[in-house]
Amino acid sequence: MEVISCGKCGAVGVRIYRAYGMFYRPKTNRCNDCVPEDFMSRGWYVPCVPDSDGTIWGYTSAPISAVRQFDALPEKNPSKPKWVTEKGQWSDQL
Repeated sequence: MEVISCGKCGAVGVRIYRAYGMFYRPKTNRCNDCVPEDFMSRGWYVPCVPDSDGTIWGYTSAPISAVRQFDALPEKNPSKPKWVTEKGQWSDQL
């Protein structure tokens, strides 16, 4: 399975976000420390949620098991914006 990493700093083992409304491009993946805050708060970056086969899901259609795995990962920078799930729905939190 492909290791999902930040395309800017190379971070792995943390939550990774992808550009919204684009085909999946690993070079544009970002950890929350590398996403400009205004891009995160406007929803231009969304959770990059892989399943066990490495398939990258649209964040609104990801299997719940993949969402739980994403939720279990830490943010690279806990003081920066992040996404959370609330009652099964994605929500960006500042």
